[in-house]
Amino acid sequence: MKKAIAACVAVMTVLASAAPAWADGYGHGHRHGGWTYRHHGHGDGAALFAGGLLLGALVGLAAQPRVVYAAPPAPVATNCRPITGTGYVNGRLARFAGTGCYDAYGNLYAVPGSARFLHYVQ
Repeated sequence: MKKAIAACVAVMTVLASAAPAWADGYGHGHRHGGWTYRHHGHGDGAALFAGGLLLGALVGLAAQPRVVYAAPPAPVATNCRPITGTGYVNGRLARFAGTGCYDAYGNLYAVPGSARFLHYVQ
């Protein structure tokens, strides 16, 4: 990783110290009646893009990895079993099924929302 950072810094240094395209003394512009017009800002876009890309890579390498916290897993009910029972629905005796679990004291209870109507008893 240190070699990658050193390589990025070296390339950025070379790009930063490179002279712009118009600095050779010849102007590299176009002439109109004795005046030379230079195109400022054109031609350096690739160097700016490469410098920004390398700077982004450096920041990415130097950043600390993110820690993602996941929700703890739901507790597994190992002391549960299917249960059946009877009750009254609309004044008639009916049979139900559901899931029953034992609490810490050994008492059986029906899991809320697990009861299913099976049929009416004659």
